[in-house]
Amino acid sequence: MKSVLKGEKNRILLLVFLTLLFILWARVIVFEIRQGAKTQNLDTVLKRTACAKGFGWEVDPGSEKSEKIRIPEKFGDVYKNYNTLQKKCGFDLSPYRGKTVIKYTYIVLNPPENSKDMFYLNILIYDNEMIGGDVQTVALDGFMLPVVRGNDA
Repeated sequence: MKSVLKGEKNRILLLVFLTLLFILWARVIVFEIRQGAKTQNLDTVLKRTACAKGFGWEVDPGSEKSEKIRIPEKFGDVYKNYNTLQKKCGFDLSPYRGKTVIKYTYIVLNPPENSKDMFYLNILIYDNEMIGGDVQTVALDGFMLPVVRGNDA
C-alpha cells in the first residue's frame, strides 16, 4: 500500500514539475515575441509599424491615427477583460493605472483569413514603449483579437 502511495506522490510531483516547466517555457516564448517586435523606442511611424510587423500584422503607415487615453485608476469589467487579453500577450496595464497613454491605430493590411471585415490594430504607448495592444473590427458583430498574431483570445 505504501509503495502505491509513493508512486502516486511521485507522479503528482512530476506533473507539478512539468506544469511549472511549461509555464516558464511559455513566458520565455512571449518574451522572445515581444523582443522580436521591438516594443521600445517607438517614437516614429516607421518604428511603430515595424513593431506591428513583429507581431505578425502588416499595417498601412499612412492610416495612423493617435489619441491620448487615460487608463482608469480602478478597472471595471471592461478593463479587467481587456487586461486579461493583454496578459495573454505578455503585457499588463495594471502598472499604468491613472496614467495617460497614446493609442495609435492603423488599418490592418493582412487581416485573418476568410474575413470580410476591416481590421484595425491598436498599440498603446507610454514613454515610447508599447504597453499593450489589440486587433479589432468595428462591425456590429465585431470582435477583438490579441495583438500577437495566432494567440487566440
